[in-house]
Amino acid sequence: MTDERAEGASARQGPVRVALVNDFEAAVRVVQAMLEPFSDRVEVVDVEIGSDDVAPADIALFDTFGGKRHVLQRVRDIVERGTVGNVVLYTRDASPRFIVAAQESGVSDVLLKSTIDEDLVEALETVAAGQHPAASASPTGHTPRLPASEQLDARDHELLALLGLGLSNEQIADELFLGTETIRTHLRALFRKLGVKNRTQAAVHAAELGLLPGHRSHEHRVTRRRTRRFQRAATDISAAREFVGSVLRSQGVSEHLIARFRLAISELAANAIEHGTSPTWSVGVEAGPEWLTMDVTGGTASPMNIVHHPGEWSIAPPDQPSGRGLGIVRELMDEVAVDTADGEVRVTARSRT
Repeated sequence: MTDERAEGASARQGPVRVALVNDFEAAVRVVQAMLEPFSDRVEVVDVEIGSDDVAPADIALFDTFGGKRHVLQRVRDIVERGTVGNVVLYTRDASPRFIVAAQESGVSDVLLKSTIDEDLVEALETVAAGQHPAASASPTGHTPRLPASEQLDARDHELLALLGLGLSNEQIADELFLGTETIRTHLRALFRKLGVKNRTQAAVHAAELGLLPGHRSHEHRVTRRRTRRFQRAATDISAAREFVGSVLRSQGVSEHLIARFRLAISELAANAIEHGTSPTWSVGVEAGPEWLTMDVTGGTASPMNIVHHPGEWSIAPPDQPSGRGLGIVRELMDEVAVDTADGEVRVTARSRT
């Protein structure tokens, strides 16, 4: 143990309370098993699979297996909730761009998965003591592996998991902070290893190897409304998409439905930014056992101009007429209602789970 880590560990009273977070049960169990021999120093107080409703803890250790981009918005939600002292990301690799994005999201530290066993425990103790070692200073070692075929490495596992979610090459590249051509190269190599010809055949292996997310069922979903305010700026459209996706993903909603809601919020956000009269607009999301509900307050559209223009299903830029965006939302969702709140339009969209 380094002198810095030893000082941090000795200053604490009792074990570090850690909550483990990831969408994939296999990934969480690997980390949990690794920490078990050190229960006198690290106490796992919560395991959240497919949920961000983290119990009070010193550290939320968020495994990024299955994607990085969507994790950052979920980290912001955890930090804002204030139930944990620190959020630490546990990742296979970390580019400088990802490190910067993680820090901006409120992450206390980023640990590479070459940090294992007692080195991982020491790193967690250091963070809990308020000392944040450099993310690149993780010791060498063997990266913990998910149970799978011997010919597949950690990168293959992650690609299979993302294929199992039905993501495109572009979406995978965005999630992993990599270029699209790099993803294509990795996928070709993966297909050769598996002896398959396409992504559909490869995705079948994700299920066989237990690389599908372990989300909670609809019946056990706890209905809770989440609300966030955004600025009237085009850059906040992306932030709104991430917020909506994060809330729905944490409740086990399928990626197909999440994509539908992300498109809908893009259209409604464009309306709120272009036609709103106040400095901010708000988004509310609620996931229940039977219905997914989203409401957006902001803009000046009226029920009279809810029309659909066929062939225009791309994300609307802020300068597009509001009727186009609301028309697409009507086509996407099972129910759409329009009323007013504080002088601005409120659009409530619902879809069955």
